[in-house]
Amino acid sequence: MNYAEQKPSGLACSFVRMYWRLSHGRQDVHAEAEPVLPDGCVELIFHFDDRFVTYETPDKGELQPRSVVAGQLSSRMLIGPSGATDIFGVRLRSESAYSLLNVSMDGLRDKIVDMRSVIGSRESELYERLSAAKTFQDKINTFERAMF
Repeated sequence: MNYAEQKPSGLACSFVRMYWRLSHGRQDVHAEAEPVLPDGCVELIFHFDDRFVTYETPDKGELQPRSVVAGQLSSRMLIGPSGATDIFGVRLRSESAYSLLNVSMDGLRDKIVDMRSVIGSRESELYERLSAAKTFQDKINTFERAMF
């Protein structure tokens, strides 16, 4: 499993707390659901390989969309990989998430929603550009050019 984090620069610092990337192959996949604990963050998550599953119960889950907005949690949520993982994540500053997304944070609480329902048709172009970016730094640069 490979995990990396990087802090934003420039104007992005006002909106983004951190960028992160997670990747691993199928042989590393554990079928069990893992808890995500409340941390006060709103996240933008882009799946470039097999997507994660959000579990209602440990044995009943739903495949996440290719790009999601994960709202602030008030209790733990169960998620897990469905196969090989290649994820680019953007952890937003909770105080400025509304300014960037123009959507009520109350409406996102305890939810993982399709990014298209939040940013509309911009999701497709952003996803395609990020997908074409080869390195973690390229993805960060692409995201910052598109959003700021």
